[in-house]
Parts: sequence; C-alpha cells; structure tokens
Amino acid sequence: MDHVVLLRSNHGDGYSFNSCTHLNNLTLKDYIGRPRKDWTDKDWLQEAHIMVHSPWIDKEEREYWRDKIKELRNKINPL
Repeated sequence: MDHVVLLRSNHGDGYSFNSCTHLNNLTLKDYIGRPRKDWTDKDWLQEAHIMVHSPWIDKEEREYWRDKIKELRNKINPL
C-alpha cells in the first residue's frame, strides 16, 4: 500500500496541503540505517523537500532549503 504524506504550506494568503508521494520509497529503517555522508543528490533533494515545510525552522533556514532544492534539481536534471 502506498502512503501519501501531506505537507502544510503557507502561501501568505492561507494554507494549502500538498501530497508528497516521492517519499514512498524511503522507509524509516532506510533513513536511519544510512549515514548522511553516504547520501546521493536525490537523497538530499528528498530531505530538502521535507525540511522546507518544517514548522520548526525559521525564515532564513527555509530560504536555505528552497535554494538547495533549486541547486539539486539543476544538478540532477540540467537543462
């Protein structure tokens, strides 16, 4: 069974929910059992997509993760 993670996003004029189905392939055991130093760019992109929506980070950190998403997308799929 596939799981869908709902992420709450603030767009300035209200909140919306986005589904994040690309997380289906990552189990908790996989996440814990693999050191970050061994992560690929795709792994970091998944992490960035999660972190950018974290309610525990400030505006500066959120901007960092947005920039990291752009950087990794361009690195993985150059135009």
